[in-house]
Amino acid sequence: MRINSVEQKGYANGIMDWKIFVRQDLVVAKASEFFYEFVGENSFRPVSELLLPEDGELLKKAVEADTFQPLELITVLHNLKDSVRNVYLRLEQSEQTENGIPLYQITVSDIHDLENRNLRLEQSILKYRHFMTLEDVYFFEYLIEQDSITVYKYVNERAMNQFEGPMNALIRNVEQAHEGSDISRLEDQLRTFCAHLRNGDNFFEMEFVSGQEDKGIWKVKGARIPKKRDMVAGIITPDRNREKEAYYLTPAARDAGTGLLNKRAWTEYTIEQLNRKDHSTRWLVIIDIDDFKHINDTYGHIFGDQVIRRVAEIMQVLVGQRGVIGRFGGDEYVILLEKVETREQLKTLLKTIAKEFALAFDPKTHVTASIGVSEYPVDGSEYEELMRKADKALYLAKEKGKNRHIIYEERLHGKLESDDMQNMAMAYAVSKEKKREVITKMITELCVSGVNSIVKKEERLQQIRSLFDLDGITIYSESGAQLVCRNGNYMVEVPDGRGLFEDEKYLALFGDDDNFIESNTLKLRFQDPAAFAVMQKQEIGASLQCLSRKEGVPNVIVNFDVFNRNRKWSDEDITLLTILGHCIGNLLNYSE
Repeated sequence: MRINSVEQKGYANGIMDWKIFVRQDLVVAKASEFFYEFVGENSFRPVSELLLPEDGELLKKAVEADTFQPLELITVLHNLKDSVRNVYLRLEQSEQTENGIPLYQITVSDIHDLENRNLRLEQSILKYRHFMTLEDVYFFEYLIEQDSITVYKYVNERAMNQFEGPMNALIRNVEQAHEGSDISRLEDQLRTFCAHLRNGDNFFEMEFVSGQEDKGIWKVKGARIPKKRDMVAGIITPDRNREKEAYYLTPAARDAGTGLLNKRAWTEYTIEQLNRKDHSTRWLVIIDIDDFKHINDTYGHIFGDQVIRRVAEIMQVLVGQRGVIGRFGGDEYVILLEKVETREQLKTLLKTIAKEFALAFDPKTHVTASIGVSEYPVDGSEYEELMRKADKALYLAKEKGKNRHIIYEERLHGKLESDDMQNMAMAYAVSKEKKREVITKMITELCVSGVNSIVKKEERLQQIRSLFDLDGITIYSESGAQLVCRNGNYMVEVPDGRGLFEDEKYLALFGDDDNFIESNTLKLRFQDPAAFAVMQKQEIGASLQCLSRKEGVPNVIVNFDVFNRNRKWSDEDITLLTILGHCIGNLLNYSE
């Protein structure tokens, strides 16, 4: 059946929550004036005759049944003249009567009108969330029957709850925060505040003052919601000179480029939520745009900035109120997902994000992202541990070819190094900016304190391994005659390094930049069987090696190894590790 397209000319032409009260024979007893306008002279007919025949029969059976059950239909309503509308219809019992006989209520809404209304409501919600974000105030909602209150503030169009629970619990929290001081005046003010809420006052204003000489610290305005009489809501305006407010709630917490939380703010908020120890499922998600340096170099930094902003917008829309998004700098983002309960829901969200990234730009640009995830409390309860595991999952996603997500699982991805607890803060570093910072400090230390400040200290080598997800580091000097260091759980005894320096096929693997980078050592089987045999014995699956020459002769090799797995080395890791490797090699050449 063809549905007529009705031009909107005011509310009279829209079908939105029309209330129709009918007798058991489905003849109208009373209805919205817009229903009468729509059906005209056919208002005397049973409503069942204005629907599709099969739906009219369902309506009859519902009211004739011995035990009534509400009925919902997607059907067609027509006025038997010139207008036909797709509608949602609900039949239910009502409190209305006619001559003491109960009437049934039918609610009708046009499907297209519902869609338009939902769109308008969504736009209004987004608009008002933005307004509430701009306003530096707290909001509260009090449910009278439950005697419970929620206090929150909007950041990045998302409500950040500061308290949620029984009113008495909030009072205890306030009293504990002022323990040790004269709180008698504050207690009086709390009693006044509670009375306003519990009485359901239509409107009230008050101030909280702590101390005889202080000015008002908190100004409160509240009112009972007219169409939700069981709720009192309002705003709390804090003292502008306050110092104890959480950083993530301040205007300074925003990243200038995207409007997301900056690194400090997101970290502070996430640690606060994890410290609740409520065991609710939360997911820590690290997102890194693939090959962003190539995008910048190819299309320019202005376009790169557009990519950064667009990716942030996509995540804000898709994550919505389910989590808090931050930018760690450069092309790295982090998300704390708080309202995604199952792994299946998580996978669906991550898949949707990836598809949106792919379609948001010209196909030639090819913007994709790698994603690593850890789960609280399954993978740990502390921020550092969870971030390290999400970071490991991220780099595994990079190794496997990028443009994918990996959710950390210990049985699949292995344990984190247990002997690295003292360097955990360094090890969980997830941003390229952080890696650059650490490597820069190490190179400065090498130049100032000498090569032994790194290569002879286990904890410094462990930092490098944890930072770059390496399993081992080996350094040979004096053309293989000296083993400078070997850090990691290698499977066999130390091989004599001189064979490597004498193997022309092996040395030919190094490029003009004196770097040898292999993501899968199986490829060496035919290129250099001897080198392949050595790596197989040591169970090296991938390796990045730096060769340093002394007077043109190969003299030092620095090996960064990965065991029992392949690895696709990222451009950033290649750059930083080769800089570090050649710095170590050149200093060893100089010190001999």
